Amino acid sequence: MAISWVVGSVVVGLVVCGVVARADRAAARAVGPRGAAALPAAVLALLPADSTR
Repeated sequence: MAISWVVGSVVVGLVVCGVVARADRAAARAVGPRGAAALPAAVLALLPADSTR
């Protein structure tokens, strides 16, 4: 049971990373190189303070 939970978690993590990477590339294309440099800071500013610990 625990093994299937770990495998499922890894698969979900890989899917989420792929979706985030694809969205990041699309956003960078849309805003250009200067805007792309500011995107990580903008994303971190949107996160609640507790989620970054």
